[in-house]
Amino acid sequence: MSANNLSFFLNILLLLSFALWLGIITLVGVYKLNDVKLHQCNINRDYEQKANNFVLNVKTIMITGGAGFIGSHMVVTLLEKKQFTLIIVDNLSRSTQLSLKLIANYARKINESENLYVENVDISNYMEMTKLFQVYNVDLVMHFAGNAYVAESVKLPALYYQNITVATSELIRAMQDSSVNNLIYSSTCAVYGNVKTRFISECSVPSPVSPYGLAKWMAENAIEQQVTSQA
Repeated sequence: MSANNLSFFLNILLLLSFALWLGIITLVGVYKLNDVKLHQCNINRDYEQKANNFVLNVKTIMITGGAGFIGSHMVVTLLEKKQFTLIIVDNLSRSTQLSLKLIANYARKINESENLYVENVDISNYMEMTKLFQVYNVDLVMHFAGNAYVAESVKLPALYYQNITVATSELIRAMQDSSVNNLIYSSTCAVYGNVKTRFISECSVPSPVSPYGLAKWMAENAIEQQVTSQA
């Protein structure tokens, strides 16, 4: 496949298997190269084997927003697996150097410092992200970066569209042009809005009511449209 031909194919069950294997279930979207169908509710009975094969082929993982709350916990979980090279990409707009210091200290404690890298880069900066993909041989991007407060999004909607929707679009554009073909996207239940049912699944109909939820949903759509455009 050429450097300008990106294919992300959605398989939510593959994501859940991978997330469970890592010990968490907070992620809600995976886009994988060369899968057969693009549909969140497509039940694929061999997803466990796919997940196992996928994990075996992953060596280097980039974690956007890796200094934030969910991202930092993912970094720690991956460090404990002792089988990945990790690149944290975070502009520290919603996190601090203290978070990175704690992660670095923990990496030293478990002898994983050589497998941890930190880059202070904004993911919406296409040129800088492209440079990072040239430096690191990234197999998978775990995308946690972005703002995450509903009330704040109502007051500052433009900020949320920029830091979530636009930033995600620029990230996948940089991935496409760098032949990085695997993405796990951390979305939010806010994309479903004020549902009246007790439970929400990936098959529920999105109906966001806040700029935060809408920005996340638009980012999901941007990823899916990138998939279908390359199918």
